[in-house]
Amino acid sequence: MKKPDFFVTLRESAVEVINDSIEVVEYLDLMYSDYDLNGLINFFKKYQDFEFTHKQRLVILHHDLDYYPSWDSVGNTIFNIIQIVAEFDISTDHIVILNSNFGGKYADDVNYLCEIENLNPIQVVDTSLWYDYPPMRKIRNIDITPNKKNLFCFLNGVGRSNRKTMYAWLAEYNLLEQGNISWHADNYGYDDTLLSKNQSNTEFSRHLRTTYPCFSRINESMGLSKLEKQLHMKHHALFNKDIKSSGIVGTPNDKETRWTADFLQESLVYLVSETVGDYPHILITEKTFKAFASKVPFMIAGPKNILEYLRSKGFKTFNNIWDESYDNISDFYNRSKAIAEQLNWLKDQDQNKILNDCIPILEYNYNHLRQFHDNELSLLSSNLCYK
Repeated sequence: MKKPDFFVTLRESAVEVINDSIEVVEYLDLMYSDYDLNGLINFFKKYQDFEFTHKQRLVILHHDLDYYPSWDSVGNTIFNIIQIVAEFDISTDHIVILNSNFGGKYADDVNYLCEIENLNPIQVVDTSLWYDYPPMRKIRNIDITPNKKNLFCFLNGVGRSNRKTMYAWLAEYNLLEQGNISWHADNYGYDDTLLSKNQSNTEFSRHLRTTYPCFSRINESMGLSKLEKQLHMKHHALFNKDIKSSGIVGTPNDKETRWTADFLQESLVYLVSETVGDYPHILITEKTFKAFASKVPFMIAGPKNILEYLRSKGFKTFNNIWDESYDNISDFYNRSKAIAEQLNWLKDQDQNKILNDCIPILEYNYNHLRQFHDNELSLLSSNLCYK
């Protein structure tokens, strides 16, 4: 089976489908090369005069570590790829991009750039089957626990700007004492000294976009509004202090807690702190899938319309139990405020009744998670058709 050199981003089941559907010439995993211009140029340069057969494809794995100068911009990596492909006159008919973004905008961005460069469209195939999708054979069945100890659980790794905003709103509504919270003060920063490291100095490469070699860049440079900056300054002391509530055990990537964490059953709501907030695309990671696997009601502090997308994929959310209109709010500042307002409302409700109303949804989503895996494999197979 042909695999990427650093094969961690796609599930084995997805790679099997890919290799059964098309003849993969080579994989390019952007998780390891999206800030390396030389690597990107050298990868495609090998295929400058390559004669592809009808069934052969270069497969680009885009697990969204791209850098976007603004929330509505084209990412630097895809911009560079299109420029390089055009420079080396490589047939775009023989390129497939496997994409972890949803909602269709990424494919539109790719082919907008192709059109500018007078290239045929590149096939973009969305799939959820990345490393942050749970390996279903390892998901154990959890019993739903009544009489919750906490109103919510709020878990955080890298202290991204959207997480700071959500954390600050919880403080604004005096909700912190009612939550199981983890927060890590050590943020990943930018290293400007690496911007030009190992980058090509050819005339062609000067027209390409250089990106930061740090995965936290994916949304740290989004433009914060004045109100959001003021909110961050007001609560800056929160962000500089490590917090880990006593009920939280393990770390985010522990095998025992990555997908099904028993301590999540101690809280009525799992406040999912997704990787992105204001962002060009819908991005879903293990943080959201953990809610399904762990059978917990959830609110998602993430990109706009993430709940709508999950419903389109057959999952159920809680719009008949509390107000989920926050999902449609355009900016994260007000979207996260609306989430805090719902938690504030929820704290005064009969929480056992709320949980009982949620149980059918929790059981359904847990079972649908398995069917969803098969559905995604089927979609991947059908979409990887020969032109």
